[in-house]
Amino acid sequence: MRTVARLLIMLACLVGSGVPGPAASAAAPAPTLSVEADRWHVTAKLTGVTLFEFFVTAPGRPDRYVRDVGPRFTVDPLVYGGLPVKVTARGRTSPTDAWSSAVTFTVAEAKPSLALAADRRHVTASLPLATSFVFVVKSNGLDDFYVDNVASTFAVDPWTYGGRTVRVSARAQGTAGNPWATSVEFTVPAPTAGVPVVEIGPDRRHVRATLPGATTFVFVVKSADLADRYVEAPSPFVIDPAVYGGRTVRVSARAAGPASNPWAPEVTVAAPPVKYYGVANAHGPRGDAGADAKRVGLTLDRDDWKYPASFAELDAVMARDVADGLTPLPILSHYQRISTIDVDAWSAWAAGVVARYGPGGTYWVGRTDGHLAPVYFEILNEPFVPWFYPSPEPAAYATFFRTVVTRARAANPNTKFLLATDPQPFHDGNGNWTTRSWNDLVKAAPDGPAAIALADAVTVHPYNSYQEALGWGRATDTHADFPTKPVWLTEIGFRLDVELDGTVLTQEGQAAYLQRSLADFVNWPWAQAYVWFKMFDYSATTTDQKWGIVNWDGTHRLAYDAYREFIS
Repeated sequence: MRTVARLLIMLACLVGSGVPGPAASAAAPAPTLSVEADRWHVTAKLTGVTLFEFFVTAPGRPDRYVRDVGPRFTVDPLVYGGLPVKVTARGRTSPTDAWSSAVTFTVAEAKPSLALAADRRHVTASLPLATSFVFVVKSNGLDDFYVDNVASTFAVDPWTYGGRTVRVSARAQGTAGNPWATSVEFTVPAPTAGVPVVEIGPDRRHVRATLPGATTFVFVVKSADLADRYVEAPSPFVIDPAVYGGRTVRVSARAAGPASNPWAPEVTVAAPPVKYYGVANAHGPRGDAGADAKRVGLTLDRDDWKYPASFAELDAVMARDVADGLTPLPILSHYQRISTIDVDAWSAWAAGVVARYGPGGTYWVGRTDGHLAPVYFEILNEPFVPWFYPSPEPAAYATFFRTVVTRARAANPNTKFLLATDPQPFHDGNGNWTTRSWNDLVKAAPDGPAAIALADAVTVHPYNSYQEALGWGRATDTHADFPTKPVWLTEIGFRLDVELDGTVLTQEGQAAYLQRSLADFVNWPWAQAYVWFKMFDYSATTTDQKWGIVNWDGTHRLAYDAYREFIS
């Protein structure tokens, strides 16, 4: 969970001289830099060094340091396109590493490249660091057709444009002045009369069938070793991840009605494993927004269940979620130095909680909504940060997790538990950065192996930059640290009106970052849950804590619509 204090510390991490890095060593010599032909990428070379700090200057733009990135650095075309820049770099082995000689060049304009698929219907736009695009389709005799917030690949409607020659272009989402790509011109194949066109959504779960005059379809899903499944339903149809997750399936559809209605050509897709989507504090400041969260298509409401909350308190929390069709994702939390917590009393409380509220628990006896019971429980929130836990203690956390989970699982074997992780060094109790990551120290702790073996999944909070190690890369780094465990992104968000990767985020930018992160998430087979932080901002008057997808007055931001469209 985010607080003002936390954000100030994070900003210090990003822009100050105390950014965590490898253990101090002798200063590294200056790297050599080269500019790639695309005039967007600069590569640093220095034997034995894999992490660098880059410094970019340009007229009319603030100077920018980007730390802890790999040797191939992207000069953001949406920030610097068309401008002369000067770039230098140094290694990240010690504070006295030598800076390289500068390379000076004019950054290529932010014009996407377009690729037309062999089916002559799908066009894919690409541009470094662009997260979504605006597409336009033009055809003689028809109005120009614009579509916003397309993650990358756009499908030209065959029922509108079939048999016509079209010109398709795209620009990066954001300001209207972003340059348009060079158009691709092609003739869209005419669809076969009476045969639906079937499309797979970007989440690889939703199947959309279209046919003029048809509103209901018969869908079929086929997979090796399973019986073919036929479902009559309106479009879109959802491939059940509980049955087909992780399998390659073939999907087709025909119009409902006579069995002689022709089937669409089969489409093959690798169905992702079960994915969960959620939001923090779904009910909002007035306690009435849960139904609005459910309309996004979310299933999880992440919230603090603070020790030693009573059953009466938690019954009320549970009733509120259940009334809106949401499943709680409880953080069993306690914010004090871990080694001072009464672990026996805490374990007894946690065991009572999961015995009452977990699957098959006493809370659900005689009820018909037991399918909403929480299965997963987080054990503490961000135990690696000193504003929650003075002097973070990885070894104490490993012991605490082992003790609590052993007792809780015995109380309800149907429950599962999430281990808090972070792949970065952290501030110790004296305000100094450790030389090893939290994950490394948990693994090395006496109870580390036992705690990891008990964990059903691990959590990570990959906020902020797509370029820096402190940002989105935390997700993939966590997978690298725990390759056999599912990874839960239990906090992910991008703040409005704050600079991120060189651009101040507008509502469009927030929605675009959300879409890009969702596209990554759905394509990572090891990533199991995505929880946006959070439903609302911290207050109605905040200027720098605008995390929400809903405005304080209950109106929706663009990120709300983008989240809903991606899921449903």
